Amino acid sequence: MAGGQLYGLRKRLEIFGLIGLILQILRRIKVGHWAKYSDVMATYTGTTTGSFQAMTGSPYSPLTGGRLKKLILIIGGSAATALVDGTVTVKAESVSFGGVPVIISNAGAGLQTAPAHPPMAFELDCDVAVKTGVTVNMTILLDTGSTPVTPRIRVIGVFEG
Repeated sequence: MAGGQLYGLRKRLEIFGLIGLILQILRRIKVGHWAKYSDVMATYTGTTTGSFQAMTGSPYSPLTGGRLKKLILIIGGSAATALVDGTVTVKAESVSFGGVPVIISNAGAGLQTAPAHPPMAFELDCDVAVKTGVTVNMTILLDTGSTPVTPRIRVIGVFEG
């Protein structure tokens, strides 16, 4: 094949490749798999126990309308003396959820003296509607008999839509 013919064949293949990619994207949009993203919904560094407290970043405003598909709860500490024991419960509430809260809970790892291993991130599958402009209130309950020391708690939402 001459150089010009090879170049023309390459260009046609590139065009077909782009068309195939565009068709894949359109199929994903059609079946609802395209716009999936995660975002930090709230954090908490307080030490109040025994009652639900507002989290930093609450109320959370969704970036787009769609569905909240998963909550991820990460419990950690910021020092070798960090203490988070008992249970950590986070409640997400929104008018768009239809009056039913999404609740995720996990146990703290206790005193984090070195070498310590914090608990794994806990994931909760859910499927509730979220709307742009309709906020999600995030509250946390540290249910423990001791006072937490330097907790660092984060909630990440996985969204689709």
